[in-house]
Amino acid sequence: MTTPATCLPAMKADWVIGRSAVRHAPDQWSSALGEGTPEEQERGLVALAGQYAEVAVRPVLPDNTDQLCAIPVLSKPMLDENCRELFRLCLKHFSVPTEKLVHLIDAYGYTVHVADWGWPGSDRIPDCPETYLPWFQWIYTHGRIPWRYQELTEETWSKTWPPLRQAQLAAMRITEPGRARQLMVNHGHEVRSKERLSLLLKTFAINLTEDDHDYLFSVVNDHDGMVSQWAVWLLGRLGVAATSEDRLDKMRRLLTVSDGGHGGVIGVQQLSIVGESHQKQLGTMIRQGTLAELSIALEVTPDELVETWDLGGGVGGPFIVSVAQSASQDHVDVLCDRLLAEYSWNGKKDADLEFVFTGPLLERASTTTQRKVMSAFITQGLHRSLYDVRPGIAQWNDFRWESCVKISQARARDNKFIGPLAWVAPPELAQELLTQFSPKKLSQQDMAPLNLVVALGEASRSLVQELA
Repeated sequence: MTTPATCLPAMKADWVIGRSAVRHAPDQWSSALGEGTPEEQERGLVALAGQYAEVAVRPVLPDNTDQLCAIPVLSKPMLDENCRELFRLCLKHFSVPTEKLVHLIDAYGYTVHVADWGWPGSDRIPDCPETYLPWFQWIYTHGRIPWRYQELTEETWSKTWPPLRQAQLAAMRITEPGRARQLMVNHGHEVRSKERLSLLLKTFAINLTEDDHDYLFSVVNDHDGMVSQWAVWLLGRLGVAATSEDRLDKMRRLLTVSDGGHGGVIGVQQLSIVGESHQKQLGTMIRQGTLAELSIALEVTPDELVETWDLGGGVGGPFIVSVAQSASQDHVDVLCDRLLAEYSWNGKKDADLEFVFTGPLLERASTTTQRKVMSAFITQGLHRSLYDVRPGIAQWNDFRWESCVKISQARARDNKFIGPLAWVAPPELAQELLTQFSPKKLSQQDMAPLNLVVALGEASRSLVQELA
């Protein structure tokens, strides 16, 4: 007995070449076709075959087909339509980095629709909030592994996706630093160098204490040079010099300490290089070293070094890098105050002021210091490094906003200044700025970043700020 499933291929083959397929009709369809004309029977057969293919047959995937998991639902809601439109306008505002916008929106308790943002490649996980980790795992694993959030323990360490493992360790360093440290002691050596370095940067820098000495010393001689370097810098932040006597002797030979002709007053000591030919070598040593190491080598306290180092000398730049990476936050703040004073009042170029604050020095500064630097930047028309401070940090009394508005209006055509202003301004301040800008000089696209901050403030009051 013939069946529709066995007959259908033969019928389709006849129809493709324009021949009647009635002769291939299954037995159970013969009575339905009746005894009409050949044309009527052919039309009836087409109708039955179409109904059978659409209704009675269910497609079955081959056994070797991979079935993708559903795209995970994120823990925070998507932006509403008004904010989505403003976000899309901000993407056209080329001075606003997309990942900074995503961080800002996450701080207000929302996520960005993937249709507005675009999917990153599976070979790169962008610097985005932990909220998006379920999405990124889906992309990274091509949808083959379901998202599962489980507590990080000794048993689950090896089964946890590395980016999630890092996020969980970072959170654990805030609430249970000792437990996080023990997990690193037991399993840190098992991961690849790249992940070990990331764990040092993103987790051990949190709640760093003397209890971390032993672990950091254990990785000072890591086979990966950057892991070893960061272990040295993190120990430096604790005031510990992980160095050798040979290295200290070499520093002593390359540097001398003098009182600068001020009668031996130690507070105004100056450091001078012995031999210009050694400047490059010394710069590398200082950049890779720590403030604690310099202090021991020169028998000068860290406070005196930060307060008196010749920042305009040949190794001023390496010293700034060393303090940014290896000094305590108090020493970072002191150096920032010195840089503000020297570059703001001694006729230095504005570009120089912004250059010395770029990167970790400003990121590691306290909120109070960040506000001082931000004030200097905006009143002098600088903008690039504003993204290194905490979002929403500005207050009305930080500086004269009137001058900021004038500068922004003057620079509106270059499309660079409004985005950084929106990064530092909370909603109330963003609204005040919008009322003072001249609409004749600024387009809707120019104003989109500030308008987005205002709209986010109206939609949610959950902006997280660490204000001193």
